[in-house]
Amino acid sequence: MKRFIISSAIFALIVVGGNLILMVVGVELTNNIGSEVYHSLNKSKKKKLVKRLLLGDSVAKQLYDNDVYNDSIYSLTCNQVISAAGYYFLLNNFITTNKEQLPEEVILLCNPRSLGNQLDAKAFNYFLKPLYKKEYTGLMNKPLKERIKQIPFYWASQIPLIKASCFTPTYESLPRDYGLFSPIAQTYLDSIAELCKTNDIRFRLEPVPMKKSSYKEMLDLKQHIKYMPQMDAAILTHFFDQYTFLEDSLFLDHSHFYKEHIPQDYLKLINFTQSEL
Repeated sequence: MKRFIISSAIFALIVVGGNLILMVVGVELTNNIGSEVYHSLNKSKKKKLVKRLLLGDSVAKQLYDNDVYNDSIYSLTCNQVISAAGYYFLLNNFITTNKEQLPEEVILLCNPRSLGNQLDAKAFNYFLKPLYKKEYTGLMNKPLKERIKQIPFYWASQIPLIKASCFTPTYESLPRDYGLFSPIAQTYLDSIAELCKTNDIRFRLEPVPMKKSSYKEMLDLKQHIKYMPQMDAAILTHFFDQYTFLEDSLFLDHSHFYKEHIPQDYLKLINFTQSEL
């Protein structure tokens, strides 16, 4: 009994001491960060007959909330931090679970800026903690694995209750010298398109509405593209042609809408789906 008590005390000291060290360098304790990601992960593993499956960032979540769209239009939207790699993992989960009742169409709806994500600030909490797991290792390509290893304390991401601070970047982001698509987005957008093609599912890449004042920024990103996905050119042409700019007064920040100004059924999916029933 005495030996057990001593061993338990030593273990507790190691755990507490390790947590304190991580907190000093910018890692904290939590149990509720990234709930929208975990919710979409749980939904992606459910058997569900759907017509349209939506993936996307936090603006897409405003438009088609993963808490609301749970029927023929099924939303796995969450945030941009999980990157195109995370969207691919979600899609792969859903197709694997529903291989005998696949959706007719998959739509990736996001702000074009989101496609520049290269696992930058907040990736520890929103990407590593939910997704840096054995079940997804086989879906991680070499560039993704190399980027993960550049995140300080990436190896600690699976320790329960530990998170990196959400308020300041925990490591230096890459210079955005690649224009619209990050290296990660380029490869995983192709993976998403290929997965859909292999399973005979239509795939659409759609931009969310943006502020009028961001027009020049978006134009610059379109003109400066270092990494271009190799998917069907028609998908990318459609994406670029659908850019929509709305009055700045509708937005509460750089990208998100005030609640009262969120466009309802922006892609007109509800009426379209009902007309097929």
